Amino acid sequence: MPDYDVIIIGAGHNGLTCAGYLAKAGLRVLVLERRRVVGGGATTEESIPGAPGFKVNTCSVDHFLNEKVPVLKHLEVARFGLQYLAVDPMFFCPFPDGTYFFIYRDMERTCREIARFSPRDAEAYARFVEHWRYAALLLDPLRFSPPPSFNLLAGLMEGDEADEFMRVLLLSPQQLLDEWFESEYVKAPIAWIAGQLGTPPSQIGTSVTTTLIEIAHRSGVHRPKGGSGMLTQAMAAMVESYGGAVQTDAEVTQILVESGTAVGVRLADGREYRATKAVVPSIDARRVFTRLIGPEHVDEKLRRRAGHIAISNVSMMKVDCALSELPRFEKYEVGREASIGSHIICPSVQYLETAFDDAKQGIPPRQPALWSVCASALDPSLAPPGMHTLYLFQFAPYELAGGRDWESIKEEVADSMIETLAQYAPNVRKAVIARRVTSPVDEERRTGNIKGQGYHIDSTLNQMFGFRPLPEISRYRTPIRGLYLTGAGTHPGGGITCIPGHNTAKVVLEDLGVGRNEEEE
Repeated sequence: MPDYDVIIIGAGHNGLTCAGYLAKAGLRVLVLERRRVVGGGATTEESIPGAPGFKVNTCSVDHFLNEKVPVLKHLEVARFGLQYLAVDPMFFCPFPDGTYFFIYRDMERTCREIARFSPRDAEAYARFVEHWRYAALLLDPLRFSPPPSFNLLAGLMEGDEADEFMRVLLLSPQQLLDEWFESEYVKAPIAWIAGQLGTPPSQIGTSVTTTLIEIAHRSGVHRPKGGSGMLTQAMAAMVESYGGAVQTDAEVTQILVESGTAVGVRLADGREYRATKAVVPSIDARRVFTRLIGPEHVDEKLRRRAGHIAISNVSMMKVDCALSELPRFEKYEVGREASIGSHIICPSVQYLETAFDDAKQGIPPRQPALWSVCASALDPSLAPPGMHTLYLFQFAPYELAGGRDWESIKEEVADSMIETLAQYAPNVRKAVIARRVTSPVDEERRTGNIKGQGYHIDSTLNQMFGFRPLPEISRYRTPIRGLYLTGAGTHPGGGITCIPGHNTAKVVLEDLGVGRNEEEE
């Protein structure tokens, strides 16, 4: 039974980030990944049947890596082949009546786009982004440490300012956007960008998700050259360069606990590995405390509460296509520039709300709100010469109403998604050479995430900050000695940021009295 200092469960980008910091500090680290490839939500594979040479991003495409996130620099990931391409324009927002606008990283250029149909909203847009930029001065430092309580959040400000901040936190995105803007052309794209965290525009207490538009302007949107998986491939090489080990096809089925201390893991094939200092799952806490650890080792109250961590029925539905040509948005009088960034197909906030309503009721959205990307337009290495890839995403129910199953309807749902995009870019109908459809059930099988949830658990106010995933385990430590949590289900949440992995490593090193504080270098 081989011994390591630390065992990381899952080779997603957060697990690899945590492993990198620990290995760099001199600890013997083993990362175990159930799939044949590392990456979790950040992988790139040739997975379209009958279409060799088309490389698709299985989950994440755009990386909103904040310029203040120092992880990649600290761990020197660029040494292992990682190269980011800037996406600009970041988003193309077309509407059925022929109106459209681009969201560029440059604020003034974006406001000129908005001013074509609403001078008032152009001015409001700049103020809205600046409003969240001010909030970011307070929130950004809090992302790089165990999460704050809401008392601490309020205590960062005084008087009316604190009251207003808490009032805004309790709003829904729709309520906040209605306060700021008059035009659906502006509100709808921001609502859909915020909705990427899996919450509908009407969800009370999720207005903070609209900060994603501020982060995009401040940090830019980037994609790894060669696909999203190049990030995690480079990170795996980084971990090994610091002396760590990464194993694939290694599914952990049990965390071994002795006398209240996590001491190792058992794999599906019966192999066991010992951890002398720590075990760090980068999966959701529900699976950790209800599946991987025997009930005799978990307090019954914690086990029960972990089993009720909210994971909604709204999950991801995706279609990857091999294309003979780029989508042509002909009636909008735009050229290739429209294919560089993501296409936001969302005519109104209510349209998006209706799509979420359908999904919550177990119905594939009858009018899909789409996130569409042709990553090969920016990075030709992803497709054969002259060809392109298409990534189509919408939220859809994991469990279907009426006793239906995904295998019998997913191709039909994929047809509706392609037809919806074709209403904006008609040539797509004939440009599809081959496709691969991924239902929420398929995504659960691929990643192991419950209901195929990319963010592990819901991103609602009752599961954010000091409540993520539960108050008693929100600071990366658990009641079991040597057992820590990381990943999208921990503070500050999902997305390709590396922050949860960074924060967990910092806590582990602090507890072990090992390593240096990289931020002070």
